[in-house]
Amino acid sequence: PVPMPPGSPRLRACQPCVWPGKVLPGRGSCVTWFPVSGCRPGLPAQVALARVVEAQGDLAQARSILGSAIAGHPGEAEPGLRLAAMELRANQPAAAAEVLDRMIDSARDGEAANAAGMMLADENRFDEARTRFRQAVDREPEEARYWFNLGQAQLALADPAAASESFSRAASLEPDSLPVGFDWPWVDAHY
Repeated sequence: PVPMPPGSPRLRACQPCVWPGKVLPGRGSCVTWFPVSGCRPGLPAQVALARVVEAQGDLAQARSILGSAIAGHPGEAEPGLRLAAMELRANQPAAAAEVLDRMIDSARDGEAANAAGMMLADENRFDEARTRFRQAVDREPEEARYWFNLGQAQLALADPAAASESFSRAASLEPDSLPVGFDWPWVDAHY
């Protein structure tokens, strides 16, 4: 067992600890997580720890961990996406939107907005996803995959005319941007 420094906060987790340069053995399948003196956890460790803490029901601690990850890794979308997804699962859509707005505002290009749209589409929140994909194409109108993703969201919202325009724009920018087997006539015939 690893000796615990006096006064160290402890969290129980069922995933191995990945603090840089440290391996922390646990009992059975569980591991004890604690801050290692002088060791700043990397982004993957912070995100993994936040997921475990959220699963244990401590949303305040998970928010704190992800907030630290966002502050410590500016420009990285993953902690913002994780925090927004957690807020959605906690039925806090306004908090999720605020996190995504800050993440997108601090980004240099459309990738953060596109990633936010993908996360929202995965949660079947297509109206919000469409808004984020629109932000992505507004920032980078020459990026075909953003137009394709916008078209997918528009199609999910039963807006075939807008989807057709977005797919046309994607195809004009990059002819191979539509997936193999994409059936354009099916879209027109079924919507």
